[in-house]
Amino acid sequence: MGNIGNKIKQAIMEMGLNQGEFAKILNVKQPLISSWTTGNSAPRAASLKKIAQATGKPLQFFFDNAEPNQSASAPTNKENSVEIELLKKEIEALNIKYDNLKTKYDNLTLKIELIKRK
Repeated sequence: MGNIGNKIKQAIMEMGLNQGEFAKILNVKQPLISSWTTGNSAPRAASLKKIAQATGKPLQFFFDNAEPNQSASAPTNKENSVEIELLKKEIEALNIKYDNLKTKYDNLTLKIELIKRK
């Protein structure tokens, strides 16, 4: 996670922007940018795609230790693999949220049935 944060920080600096200015470009709040750049949290796949587009960097830039000098062009197999992995993680998080909501729904339905029987 820290590597991605460092790469986001580097890309912002290369654009000559501060975190507040970059946050406006992405239409997010500055503390979120700070959280990403310090490694306290990682951007979701959709946010990372927006970051890549805004900075003109390929997605792979944020995962490589080396600095590619190429601008965003047709995605490579490696970039596609990275994006697929990010999307899988996002789907996993959504499945967990779904399971939690389903459990809450089932509990509420059970409570309703118990109230009806009284």
